[in-house]
Amino acid sequence: MTKEQQAEQAASAAASAAADAARDAGLSADEQATLAAEAAQKAAPADQQATLAAEAAQKAAADAGMTKEQQAEQAASGAASAAADAARDAGLSADKQATLAAEAAQKAAADAGMTKEQQAEQAASAAASAAADAARDAGLPADQQATLAAEAAQKAAADAGMTKEQQAEQAASAAASAAAHAARDAGLSADKQATLAAKAAQKAAADAGMTKEQQAEQAASAAASAAADAARDAGLSADKQATLAAEAAQKAAADAGMTKEQQAEQAAS
Repeated sequence: MTKEQQAEQAASAAASAAADAARDAGLSADEQATLAAEAAQKAAPADQQATLAAEAAQKAAADAGMTKEQQAEQAASGAASAAADAARDAGLSADKQATLAAEAAQKAAADAGMTKEQQAEQAASAAASAAADAARDAGLPADQQATLAAEAAQKAAADAGMTKEQQAEQAASAAASAAAHAARDAGLSADKQATLAAKAAQKAAADAGMTKEQQAEQAASAAASAAADAARDAGLSADKQATLAAEAAQKAAADAGMTKEQQAEQAAS
C-alpha cells in the first residue's frame, strides 16, 4: 500500500470504531458522525485531515440513517472542524482559521453533491463557527465574538458568490448564533439568550447595510431560534418550544420598533 492508502485505511478504521462505540453508547446520529470525523482527523496526516474527516462523518451519518442532505451537512461540518483545528494548531490567525474552515466546508459540500447555494451556506457557517471559537478561546467578550463571527460569515459568503442580501443574512445568523452560544455558556436564562441573540442579529444586519425592517426581521428570527434551542435543551415539549419561540420573536420585533401587526406576523412565522 502507498502511504496515502495506509493513511486512508487508518482513518477509516479509527472512524468506524468511534462511530460503533458512539452507536453502542446510544448517542445520536449527529454525535456518531462528529466522533467519527474527530477519530479520522486524529489518525490522518495533516494534509488529509479535512478530507478524511469529511468522508468519515458522511459515512457515519449514512450508517446512522441520515438523509443525503444531512450526510452532506455532516461532511462539511467535519471538514471545517478539522481544517480549523489544524490552522489553530499551526498558530494561524483567527481570520485564517475561518477562511480555511470555509474552504474545507465548501469543498466537502461540493464533493457531497450540494448545490452552489448550499455550498456557500456551509462555507459561511463554517467560517462563523471558526471565528467564534477563536474569539472565545482568546477570551473576548460575547459582543466581540458575535461581531467577528458575523464578519467571517459575510466574507465567506461573499467569496462563495452570494448576493449582498444573502451575505447580510449570513452575517446576522452568525452573530445571533455566537451571541446565543456565549449566553448559554454563561448560564444565562432562555429569555436572556433570546434577547442577546436578537440584539446581535440586529446589529450585524445594520452593519451589513440592511434596512430597519430587515434588521427587525433578523432580530425576531434570531430570538425565536435561540428561544427554541434553549427550550429544546431544557427538554421541553415541541408545543412549549413553539410557544416560547413565538413569544421571543414578538418581543424582539417590539424591541426593534415593529408595529403590532408586524409583531404578530413575526410571532406566527
